[in-house]
Amino acid sequence: MIEATLFRSGNTYSIDVTGHAGYAPAGSDIICAAVSALVQSFAFYCRKTDGIKVLDDEASEGMASMVVYGDQSKIDPAYEMLKTGLWEISLNFPKNILVRGEK
Repeated sequence: MIEATLFRSGNTYSIDVTGHAGYAPAGSDIICAAVSALVQSFAFYCRKTDGIKVLDDEASEGMASMVVYGDQSKIDPAYEMLKTGLWEISLNFPKNILVRGEK
């Protein structure tokens, strides 16, 4: 199961994602692919956008962790997209992904 934890305090945002969905064999798991695409898109956006500072950024097989800080008007749209995507996936696949934190 994938476990995702989302936290925001002021203009600091924290994302932790661990595990594997177990929906299908490795390499063909659509849930893992969807979660990876959301998390990586958020990470790429934050790294490339002026006004956003990446304080912590770690990723490896089955794990991603990121803390970003900065201009809320730039971070909020990407964070809302990530948060909404993860929650929607968890509503459709509750046995494969658990999301904690902000809704």
